[in-house]
Amino acid sequence: MNTITDHALVPAHIPAGELSMRGKYPQRPLFLNWCDNLDARAGAGEISTRTADGYRARAEDWLRWLEGHAVDMPTPAHVMGWVAELRTRLAPASVNIHLAAVRAFYAWTETHNAFPNIARSVKGLQVRKD
Repeated sequence: MNTITDHALVPAHIPAGELSMRGKYPQRPLFLNWCDNLDARAGAGEISTRTADGYRARAEDWLRWLEGHAVDMPTPAHVMGWVAELRTRLAPASVNIHLAAVRAFYAWTETHNAFPNIARSVKGLQVRKD
């Protein structure tokens, strides 16, 4: 039986038996699986479509950054470098929204034993409350 819950647990783009090989996959296939999961969660009413679309767009920005810097195996230092570049063109609150999407992506990859959560330790920016 293929329910939304089953779909969320077994990504379509990576065979389930291969998910346990941590760090052996490029980021793009993991991203596509995560997008499937976001769509399933939005379809089930767990998150809004707007949230899913926002996470997808911001994580896509992260992937473009990785590809532009020829990074195959990203680390927390890469996430910090990306955040530093975002700071040059975005307000701190916007940077934090981007970082939240990447944290959600890597939390999902870690839950599926596909890639460690490299964004967990990266701190968000302080936002002024004027």
